[in-house]
Formats: sequence, C-alpha cells, structure tokens
Amino acid sequence: MALLSALSDFSYQFLLCKLLLLIIENAKFSFLDMHNDYALLVVGKRRRMELQKILGANVRHHRKSIGWTLEHLAGEVGVSRETIGKIERGISAPLFETVEKIASALGVSPQLLFGAASYPPGERGRLLSEINSILANLNEKQLSRAQRLLDTLRGS
Repeated sequence: MALLSALSDFSYQFLLCKLLLLIIENAKFSFLDMHNDYALLVVGKRRRMELQKILGANVRHHRKSIGWTLEHLAGEVGVSRETIGKIERGISAPLFETVEKIASALGVSPQLLFGAASYPPGERGRLLSEINSILANLNEKQLSRAQRLLDTLRGS
C-alpha cells in the first residue's frame, strides 16, 4: 500500500494495480523500485514483452479504427513514425508520458491501451489475447476475411 500511495495520480495507481495483477497471475517478478514518483516494475523479459505487445496491438487497433496513418499519430504525439511503429510491433516500451499522449490523441484512456478491458483468466484469456494481437496486424481486407471466417465458425 505504501507503494501505491507514493504515486501521485489515480491513473498511475490504476495502471500499476492492473500490471501487478497481470504479473502476479502470470509470472514472477524480480523486484519493485521507485524512481521519480513512478513505479518501475521489473519483470521477466517474456512477460514484459507480452505487455508491450498488448499495448502495441491496442494502439494499432485504435489508430486504424480512426483511419490514421503512423505518420499522423506520430505527429499528434510528437514522436517519430519509427517510434510509433516500434510501439505497435511491441519492440519498444514507451514512457508513461508517451502512453498518455498516445491515449489522448486516440481519444481513449491509457488503461485501455494496456488492456484494462481485461481478458478472462486461464487458457481462454491467453487465446483471446493472442487472437487480438494477430488481428491487430491485419489490414482491412484481411480483417474482413477473418470476420467472415469467424461468422462461419459461429454459425456451425
């Protein structure tokens, strides 16, 4: 609790709680550290990469849903096109400040970008998360085909 009270903003508290719950459920963490009033969560490389991919998939979903290019979002956020591309591919972990700017530009909460609308626990949640990441990388034509496939599966 002392860790949470040290955070200055409710959104960071919520985000930290969400991250802690995800990590406790799915991985072991090494240690917690405080730096400049932000909680830095040090986790195993595999779990950190999963969180980056969730963030990236959600950024891509929301960017494409409003018809923006990488360049347009980068301009709104004040970073390079390459930075947004790396975030979307899950190979770059942005600062919380950058996540807030991205969320603001996209008109969503930062928590949503980290998967606050969480998946159910267990195998079902893992599968839904993986499917979401795959769908995030599809273009509009491929998404349309995927929807038709899913509609066929649902009908059978």
